[in-house]
Amino acid sequence: MSVLPLLEGKPCDSDNRITYWVRREGYLKYAGLPYYAVKYRNYKILQNFAWEPFSFFDLQQDPTEQHPIENQDKGGVFVRTAGSNQLV
Repeated sequence: MSVLPLLEGKPCDSDNRITYWVRREGYLKYAGLPYYAVKYRNYKILQNFAWEPFSFFDLQQDPTEQHPIENQDKGGVFVRTAGSNQLV
């Protein structure tokens, strides 16, 4: 997926694509650990810091990602436990 249309101010339809980010930070605060985000349509799963659980958002209802969806019919919250991720 090209970001060029966005940079040119043109519409970019990414609703049918899964977008995946991995960010790795260094130094003592982050210890070089990666953290992740995945977006598909109006949903986004993200982890703000490597030691925090994953949060699940409906971007249509909560575009500023302030209120994670927790144990609702549409989804849940992803939690990292013992090297694996699970939906609770």
